[in-house]
Amino acid sequence: MLSADILSAYLRQELDDPPKAGLEALVDLCNSKLQRNAFHPKALITRAVAYMKKGMYEEAFRDCSALLSKMPEHIQGHFLRGVVLDQLGRSQEALEEFSQVLALDPSHANAALSRAACFIKLGQPAEALDDYTQGLELDSKRSLTRHRKTFSTNATRAGSEAQSPDLQDLLRVKSFSTAVSPVPTAVSREPWSAQDLYLKGYAAKRNGDFAGAVQYFSAALDLQPGHFKCLFNRAFALERLGRSEDALEDYSKALAVEPRNSFTYYNRGILLDRLNRASEAVRDFSAALAIEDRPEFRHNRGLLHFKLHQLEAAAADFTRTLELDRRHPRTNTQRGKCFQLLGRSEEALKDFETAVLLHEDVEAARLWLNGQQETELAMQRIRGRKASEAILSYLAGVWAEKRGDGITAESYYSTAIECREQEAEFWHARAQCRLAQGREQEALSDCSASEERGGDVRYTRALAYTRLQLYEQAAEDLRGLAPTLAVLQALGYALAKAGNHHEAIKVYTQALEAEPLNPHSLHNRGSSFQHLRKHAEVLHTQAIEDFTREIAVRPSALAYFARGYCYELQGAADKAIADYSRSLELDM
Repeated sequence: MLSADILSAYLRQELDDPPKAGLEALVDLCNSKLQRNAFHPKALITRAVAYMKKGMYEEAFRDCSALLSKMPEHIQGHFLRGVVLDQLGRSQEALEEFSQVLALDPSHANAALSRAACFIKLGQPAEALDDYTQGLELDSKRSLTRHRKTFSTNATRAGSEAQSPDLQDLLRVKSFSTAVSPVPTAVSREPWSAQDLYLKGYAAKRNGDFAGAVQYFSAALDLQPGHFKCLFNRAFALERLGRSEDALEDYSKALAVEPRNSFTYYNRGILLDRLNRASEAVRDFSAALAIEDRPEFRHNRGLLHFKLHQLEAAAADFTRTLELDRRHPRTNTQRGKCFQLLGRSEEALKDFETAVLLHEDVEAARLWLNGQQETELAMQRIRGRKASEAILSYLAGVWAEKRGDGITAESYYSTAIECREQEAEFWHARAQCRLAQGREQEALSDCSASEERGGDVRYTRALAYTRLQLYEQAAEDLRGLAPTLAVLQALGYALAKAGNHHEAIKVYTQALEAEPLNPHSLHNRGSSFQHLRKHAEVLHTQAIEDFTREIAVRPSALAYFARGYCYELQGAADKAIADYSRSLELDM
């Protein structure tokens, strides 16, 4: 049995390698750590490894998933989850995990070799060829002969005659360093084949050299225009280089060669979504699903349906995602948001609660609390279901804010931060709380901490900048946000205060297109018209129209005073006096 001191040292990251013995003690210590801090990455990884060594793969899968729900780019978490899935016989899902590892770290030899093994199990020897090539090049200490024999045996077992040329290519390779060496400047004795160039392009892509990869794939396509893998991988490389239209063209060419490849549709759909071509992206995801019903395909199509306000379709996709993978991250939260907008409150709250308990989803926690009628009873119930201290503190902070107790809310948010320092939303929540108390500099400090952890704090930061009269900085943050009504109003105000009334008028006009009778937008656009004196008569008339519409919606002393001032500038003294008088009556 290992001493508690050694185990504790490992979890504090004072030791580089996990202990080699004492699995029960290690699991117990991890449990202790996780009781105090439900999200302790090192403890989750260590416990997952211990579970794997004990053959408890479902428990290991749970720990890896809990880690990745909060740290989606954690390389070791994806790799371990891939190993666990492979042990559970879920080779296709394991393959996806190893692919994620390689996307994050192209030099991860174990992931390349593990994915190759998955390809063999799935009867895809040609794809395994690429990974064995890359994995063995990255880890030159491994036995080329052993892996070549494994590949040959499994390829024969898979019975894939169509892919046998790829096997011959592997057997031809004399040295894996040759596969990634640059094209020689001198004329080679043996001309490069399309497959040789493809292997070089693939190695360049794996190493992050996307420009070099495009060159190799292009050279291969000059020799063999219908080389599917060159087209598919060149599209990926072009996308990373920001050449989106060229990437779309290559994905389309790849589909012309292999129209039944689901991942080509899926990748093109992802790219179309990034280009704000949601309807086309939906079609591609639907085509991918017609070939293969996968949880990630379903989830992403659900997100697009939600973006297009097709709520029933989105909810159906999220439901099917959970049927395929009940622990799929963010799906319960997204389906809950659909149910909420569809008026199905009880189902929404159930989904939010599941997301809190299963994934510790912070957005779901806020939505769950906001939907409660009996908040105290709901909090007692979720405490009884053993939600983490971090989530409970965050929820207590949200509840305190709803009651108007900002000081208590800030204290709870600080506790949540102490429990889970890497959670961006906890810092953001405290920033908003401090901003509401008029502590702008402290709010800005919390915004910086949240942004460092991946949070989007631009709106909150812009409000802080506005209060500090840093209007240009506020406008810069707001310009990058989706043009919601709140964002447009804040941007128009910042522009007007910075003296840019022409731009402010354009922004307020956009806001009024979304909500034509919004008194705030009407008043502020009228004020901007009023401040522009170059064409006084026209502008004053436009300002008067806006103030008149505002008065019709929400009469106020300020609106009558502003319109009275416009009349005065026009020389309409009687109208000005009448409006000033009405303003004084309302202000009494």
